Amino acid sequence: MYIKSFFFFFFFFFFFLPSSYASHFVFTDGECINFESIDAKFKGGNLNVFDYDSLGNVSKKPIYIIKDSNDCVNNLPVGYYKVNSSEIRADSYFSIVNRNIPINKNLGVITHFGNLLKKQYDYKKLLPLIRLIGIGNIRDELYWHNIEKQPGGFVFPSEYEQYIRASVSYGIKPLIVLGYGNGIYKNDEEQIANFSLYSGAVVKHYAKYTDLWEIWNEPKSTIFNYSNWDGYNKIYSSAYNEIKKMQPNATVIACGGGGKMGNSDGECITNLVARNKDNIDAFSVHMYFRNSPETGLHTFLRPFANISSTVNFLTIPIVLEKNVIGIKKDGYKPFLTEFGWASTNKDGTDNSMLQAAYLIRGIANNFLGAFFQKIYFYDFVDDGVDKTNKEHNYGVLYFNQQPKPSFSAISFFNYITANRLFTKSIMISDSVMGIHIDKDNESILMVFSLDGRNHEISPPNAKKVYDWQGKVVISHNGSFTVNSMPLYLTSTY
Repeated sequence: MYIKSFFFFFFFFFFFLPSSYASHFVFTDGECINFESIDAKFKGGNLNVFDYDSLGNVSKKPIYIIKDSNDCVNNLPVGYYKVNSSEIRADSYFSIVNRNIPINKNLGVITHFGNLLKKQYDYKKLLPLIRLIGIGNIRDELYWHNIEKQPGGFVFPSEYEQYIRASVSYGIKPLIVLGYGNGIYKNDEEQIANFSLYSGAVVKHYAKYTDLWEIWNEPKSTIFNYSNWDGYNKIYSSAYNEIKKMQPNATVIACGGGGKMGNSDGECITNLVARNKDNIDAFSVHMYFRNSPETGLHTFLRPFANISSTVNFLTIPIVLEKNVIGIKKDGYKPFLTEFGWASTNKDGTDNSMLQAAYLIRGIANNFLGAFFQKIYFYDFVDDGVDKTNKEHNYGVLYFNQQPKPSFSAISFFNYITANRLFTKSIMISDSVMGIHIDKDNESILMVFSLDGRNHEISPPNAKKVYDWQGKVVISHNGSFTVNSMPLYLTSTY
């Protein structure tokens, strides 16, 4: 799959984007870093700056000591950093990312600009950061109950207008989820009857900004008190017809990741195909693993049991292509509209490095398979601050909008793989995997260990080696140590 790039509204982006990208914790390579805002948190004292190595370990001693918060520091390389005070041992984090990262048109992220109750989702602060690290798509909502507050009266909140327009101005394409219930309609039949009118009104209003529409998020087979997907088929079919009237070229995405294992076995889409095969453009899958993207999860359920007991990003396409006839025959387009890993464990301990490793490898595995039209990871910003609540910790930014390692990892991934073809995977050893990412006569081999342990590799043709965050890695007598975190080995052939 080609990871294509384009610079959309080039002048807008470089003229209007503030130097610190609406964040005190994200900077670009060579930019002057002023620590005054961070220093205010620590109330005086020197600031100690620590970096991270290629294995994800933080330096034992500060690599830089800031004695005056007004000092301008511009000689730190691209990477992920921790900073704390000599007086108050409270940690903050910042990232330095590459300049001019091309947009990855196949990669998206879940945002919640449409949820007007989530105040941490300020599009003015977050969209510049999404664009900065090369993410080309967002998946968001335009809630029914916020648009139709009186029967038949469709009024679009200014917040919706602003985030949709701003997204497009940055070259970021919105995929919009249409849902959910609306309390002005008192029973299920009224909801079903009027959902299509809301869908048509939204599409008519925003057709010039996007053509990607997903019907509901994670519906159940018993939605609206029907059985076996009958209720969902009713709202999908009526919404599909109304949307096509307003925007004939629209891609209407079915299922919203609903069904067993997030529709990865085709439960939802096969039921829709049986009822309504001529009115389906696309369908979506949601997939979350506790383990690595290569390990996935194990199941004895059909249809996976007939092919493989492992559910991962390599077996899901095999099962869906076998189970959903229309993928090839009728051109139903598959989308992966949610996947991700939390940055904490059940007990609240930190798991942020492993989140970064799994997220990058999950993205790379999907691009290697070239099955899904677009993939969207969950989430951009944490939903809360409870480290023991998994749902609070899926973001690549913390709730306070400081970056996690995954933020830096995605940034460099988009930078180094831009305009390249993910061609094949190889096993370098029993525990070390590589993915070839090629362009013309230049190759990048992304390598990582599958068992999480440290392994020594001695690549014969590596011209330059970068780690997960974009720092150059120096060999030890021609060998490199690799673990779960990816290394990028560049070479020519």
